[in-house]
Amino acid sequence: MGYNPAGREVDDATVTQALVCVESRQAALAPFPAGSNDLLVPIRDGLITAEHVHAELGELVAGSRPGRTAPDQITLYKSVGVAAQDAAATALVVASAREQSIGEEITLQ
Repeated sequence: MGYNPAGREVDDATVTQALVCVESRQAALAPFPAGSNDLLVPIRDGLITAEHVHAELGELVAGSRPGRTAPDQITLYKSVGVAAQDAAATALVVASAREQSIGEEITLQ
């Protein structure tokens, strides 16, 4: 997990062999500097097409697209940071913590 604007985090072989899942196709495939070099470079080089992205996170959660279908299948989740999804996940975590009376609330000044 991270961001490397000058390079990549995952090699071509892994990307081409993997079941690629993203949080948002639009975000992951956006032109530099917003998108993922790990996907944009292999697309540019003709190793994969945009259709190589199997599913978005929401499609997997909703069950409209399957996850991996074999235990030895490589799954690559490429996240580029969609703020709305990050905020929604945070809200779910905070609500769950409050329901379970765990964690500690702090006040930021």
